[in-house]
Amino acid sequence: MQYDILEKYITDFIKEQQLKIGYRKETIRIYYFLSSLNRYIKEQFSINEMLFFLNGFCKEVSDRLGDIAITHSGERFCLVIPEKGTEYVHQLPLHNQFLSELLQTVSSHAATMDNIISLFQKYPYELCIKPITDGEFDLLIYYRNHPDDNYRYCFKDEGVHITYHRFTPEDYEDMF
Repeated sequence: MQYDILEKYITDFIKEQQLKIGYRKETIRIYYFLSSLNRYIKEQFSINEMLFFLNGFCKEVSDRLGDIAITHSGERFCLVIPEKGTEYVHQLPLHNQFLSELLQTVSSHAATMDNIISLFQKYPYELCIKPITDGEFDLLIYYRNHPDDNYRYCFKDEGVHITYHRFTPEDYEDMF
């Protein structure tokens, strides 16, 4: 169901944030554009239709994520996830050990693009590795056939460390 898809994107986002900066029982805000939300749930909702959908979503997940507040400014939506939601995600088992390893690799000042590629190659999925020449990123890596990870990982060598951003395939296509 569409609610399940959106819940997965939200919990993935929160889990990644908690792995990156640590867990704190706190309220967080996640921002989405209408176009991104529509792509995630495979719809073409107007702003009002999306608000209706999101209200239903919030009721559906309230036992897990708490009472989510929704605001919007034009086509930009904000989902305010309460402490209950961040605590729930924190208690979920880490299904993506790769993400934890990636964050450890990237957070090391000794990280290189070769280290990162080696980490991806450690897993038995078909890889796509492409240079990016837009100046914002240097390298795109993703798994073509991973059952649980279809994200696009974009890396930038900043000289003293490597940064990365993780995008859905659709958001990546919109950006590049």
